[in-house]
Amino acid sequence: MEDLHDYKTMRKALMEGEFHMEAVKKVAETMAILHRKTHRKCVSETQFAELVNRFKNDEMLSMMDCAFFTFPLLPYHKTNQYSAEVKAQLPRIYGDQILQENASKIRARHIAMKQCLVHGDFSTEAVMVKKDSANVKIIDPEFAYIGPAAHDVGTLLANYIFSYYSHKLYPTEESPGFYKNLEDAMKTTLSIYLKDLNDYLTPDEIKSTVSDIAGFVGCYIFARIIGRIKTFDMTGRPLSEVKCVDIGIRLLQRCTEITNQQQLLDCIFKS
Repeated sequence: MEDLHDYKTMRKALMEGEFHMEAVKKVAETMAILHRKTHRKCVSETQFAELVNRFKNDEMLSMMDCAFFTFPLLPYHKTNQYSAEVKAQLPRIYGDQILQENASKIRARHIAMKQCLVHGDFSTEAVMVKKDSANVKIIDPEFAYIGPAAHDVGTLLANYIFSYYSHKLYPTEESPGFYKNLEDAMKTTLSIYLKDLNDYLTPDEIKSTVSDIAGFVGCYIFARIIGRIKTFDMTGRPLSEVKCVDIGIRLLQRCTEITNQQQLLDCIFKS
């Protein structure tokens, strides 16, 4: 067992105003390599079948399906927990047929699409970082399964979005512009990841992946702000919650039209 006493979760580091771009790059590269080396287009049929069997994870997949892709999208489900400010936004979600249809498609992809080995919960809580170092450790792989690559990318981006708007709308006196680091983190992560896809996916497949990433970001945002599983960097920050919900709504309304990096970023950073 490795000693990680000098490490902390990336989420905690970001909450404390610590940022290291080389660590962000390393995380993006690690994700890209994991997906490429296990992608069904990069391994033999026999190897892929072995991966599917080895990483069969029905119990955790069912748990994730309920908590992240079903209950938060059900009108006022008994397990959901949210602030009064977020509650005021819920009719925009539950009354939007296009949003609900797109969310259902993302849920179906989460369950049925088998592309590569995914971590399954690639949040900043699953990334351990060391101050002023590019060394990173990826932990908590209990949700790993063979699924859509966009799931991991969307989860990580959503976590960066939480931190971005937490710092932007509730800045500290010491680092009022810290949120700009998170903007760079999102741009860098997408650039590194999408560039790697060029080695094994067609242009149309990459466009479809970007569209799915947008959808997964939206679903993850709702799960963490409307669902019962909360994220610490948003606690007590209703302005950030409402802003992120607004982004989630836009992404799930438009995910089928979002097919490149710039369109995705524009949707995230739109005022």
